[in-house]
This record gives sequence, structure tokens and C-alpha cells, in this order.
Amino acid sequence: MVKMFKFISWAVILPIVLIIIVYLVDSSYLIGTNPFDASMAWSIFGGIAGYVGVVFSFYAALGVSQISNKYFAKSRLPDIHNKILGITKRLVDHAESSMSDLRASQVVPEVGVVLRSVKRVQIKNLQLISKSVESKYKKVKINMDELSTKMTPSTSVNQDDDFWALVSSLSELADEIETYQKEEDARI
Repeated sequence: MVKMFKFISWAVILPIVLIIIVYLVDSSYLIGTNPFDASMAWSIFGGIAGYVGVVFSFYAALGVSQISNKYFAKSRLPDIHNKILGITKRLVDHAESSMSDLRASQVVPEVGVVLRSVKRVQIKNLQLISKSVESKYKKVKINMDELSTKMTPSTSVNQDDDFWALVSSLSELADEIETYQKEEDARI
């Protein structure tokens, strides 16, 4: 309700006040030099009503977009949550293996796919955490691709701090998704 009031005040009331001020300063800017009559009053009223209609239509379109995003998230998040939990479990299972074994498992590229799915959901809190996960994912991917000097194919995954940071971030993202789902269910 507060957001709607702010929107209405900026989009409707402010332009109307500006029109009234311009009219009081010099009415010829708005109505010309002809005398003010009933048809001119109806024209001004129609212009203002049209503007208000456009503003409310825009606000309604934004509301529909938010509802669409909300229900898209409601349908996609359970699947994304389960995928994140599965990926996290498989990553932990690979903790004792070598970097080359981790690369062969193809579990790390799945993280990128899930992160892109989270981005499509368009929930602000999840976007912030997914950016953190993405940075850790990139570090592990670099280590896994042997571009890092500290890692070799035989190095144990357990020795990679970036790996554990990724696991921790994925777990945090899964928890955040679960919390978001519970909060949304409580609102309904």
C-alpha cells in the first residue's frame, strides 16, 4: 500500500501540481490566448484523466509482472532447491578424490547450470547469494582446469579451500531458497 501511494504521488500528483503552477504563472502556456470556456475545461480534464489512466495501467502492468515472477519462482524453486542439495551432496562425496576425478564427474558444471536457473527466477535475495556462489564456482573451475599453479590433477579436492567455500555457499543458497519458500507459503 505504501509503495502504491509513493507511486501515485510521484506519477500523478506531482505533474498535476506542476500544471496548476504553470497555469497560475502564465495561463497562455496551457490554454493559449483564447478565453477559458467549457470545451477547454473538458479538454484539460480529458488530458489529465488520460494521463492518470496511463499511469495506473503502467502500475497494473508492473503488478502483473511481479505476480508472474512470484508464481514462476513458486513453481521452479522446489526443483532448483533439490538440484542444489543433490549437487552439494555429490561435491561432498568427491572431497577425498583428486581434482582430475572431480573434473571427470561433471558435477562442477552442473553448478553453473543451477546458478543460471536461479538468475531466471528473479528474487533479489537469491540473486545476491547466487553471485557469491558464482564467484566461488569460478575459482573452483579454474583450479579444476589446472590453470592454477597451486593445484595439480593429483591434488586432493579436500585441500582446496575454494572447493569448501563453494560447498558452503551452495548450502547457504539452498537454505535461503528453503526460507524463501516457507515465507511465501506463510503469506498465502
